[in-house]
Amino acid sequence: MEPGHPVELAEELWTGYLDSLSLVCGGSTTVIQREHAHGPDSPRYAFEMPLRGIRYDPVAALLEVSLGGSFEAGPALRCFIAEPARILADSGEPTCSVLVLERSGARTLIRIIHGGARNAPPRRDCERGRSRRRSRRRRLLPK
Repeated sequence: MEPGHPVELAEELWTGYLDSLSLVCGGSTTVIQREHAHGPDSPRYAFEMPLRGIRYDPVAALLEVSLGGSFEAGPALRCFIAEPARILADSGEPTCSVLVLERSGARTLIRIIHGGARNAPPRRDCERGRSRRRSRRRRLLPK
């Protein structure tokens, strides 16, 4: 994928692409901007927090972006995008962008800023650490 040229992803690639973004970009500063399709007076939303994960559930036709928080307590914010119609991706430096167009006409732009980590380790490192802590606790318990 060439930077500066968004590519529309085929629906069968959504799950794998978004899962790989979670693994590679976990902990990076992420900005989510949402615009509703009801005209210029409709509310717009913007959030900026470290990425926890991004995934697509094809059965429920639901895209979920988890931001901030801690891995033990869960994300600080979850953004749900129902029934995405198209996903356009642009991977560049220093920002990777994903534009999600919903069937309703609403647009959600997800910008992941590489190197903009904010105290959130990538998901895979945290999961490994958590399993180690559990095993240590078991060893410390008397028999």
